[in-house]
Amino acid sequence: MLIGGFSVYTRSMKLRYSKRIILIASLIAIATALVIISVAKHVQAPQNSQNKHKSNNQTICTMDAKICPDGSSVGRSGPDCEFEPCPGEQPSNKQ
Repeated sequence: MLIGGFSVYTRSMKLRYSKRIILIASLIAIATALVIISVAKHVQAPQNSQNKHKSNNQTICTMDAKICPDGSSVGRSGPDCEFEPCPGEQPSNKQ
C-alpha cells in the first residue's frame, strides 16, 4: 500500500508476503531434493567389489592401472579382472 509516497505494509500484507516466501522456498527445496535423488540413482558406484561387470557373457574390467617397480603400468584382464604381472614378474596361479 502506498501512502504519501511511502510504502506501508499492513500486518496482513506482511503475513501474505511471508507465506509466499515460505511457499517458494519449500518448492525450491523439494525440486532440488528430487533432482539430487534422480541424479544419485543414475550415478551409483558399482556394487560388485571385484572390479568387473558381466555383459552379454563378456567380462568388462575397470580401467585401473597398477604401477610396476620399473615404472611401467599394467591393467586388469581375464575372467577375474586381476592385474597382469609386471614385466619380469612371474604370473601368480591363484585359485
